[in-house]
Amino acid sequence: MKSEEEFLRSFHRDRVSASANLDLSSAHSPEIEMDSTLTSAVSREWYIAPVLARSRYFSRQALAGDPTLDFVQVCDWVREYTSDGCNWAVETGARSGLLILEFDYEVGRQTLRDLSKDDKSWCKTLQFTDLNSRFVCFRKSGRRTHIVGRDLPGIQIHWDNLVLIPPSVLNSGAQIAYLNPGTRVLDLPDWLLDVRRIRTKTKSTSQDDEGDYAAA
Repeated sequence: MKSEEEFLRSFHRDRVSASANLDLSSAHSPEIEMDSTLTSAVSREWYIAPVLARSRYFSRQALAGDPTLDFVQVCDWVREYTSDGCNWAVETGARSGLLILEFDYEVGRQTLRDLSKDDKSWCKTLQFTDLNSRFVCFRKSGRRTHIVGRDLPGIQIHWDNLVLIPPSVLNSGAQIAYLNPGTRVLDLPDWLLDVRRIRTKTKSTSQDDEGDYAAA
């Protein structure tokens, strides 16, 4: 028998799936074309919103509305803002149940190796890139986690803030794109449960990343 929480999550997923199959032309412009990455974000129960700015360092004031996982609202936003070339952001933290680890390709890659002690299981979770950095998505469980107050060279841990997601495009023209679309978001690994206890050492970044995704 499903628990109440499992039932509600299942009910929401079914509702999103049913909404995605609706004939949107009955309620919206027939010219609407929903990007599959946005449909995927809603189905993952991520709170998303359009961003009326091209910089990755946007403020909350640049949002077109409060982040939501409501499919109909996202459709309305697509109809209203897509022609203007808006970006999209996800709200990390408790509501989306999402923690994103960002690392740059110059320094952060080696820091991540030190953090994970060469545990490559993180390669199997959903990831995207903006060409300069990699964004690794983890599902935040109910376990207590100290995720702030730690200096990690080349790494940022996103929790309770907003992060641009596909299909966004930066001022430079670089596209934010998934490296492994359709992949599940895995649980937060043990080596990230308390980053304050982890000592990192600075090393020169190796050119050989066997077993890792290639920098896009």
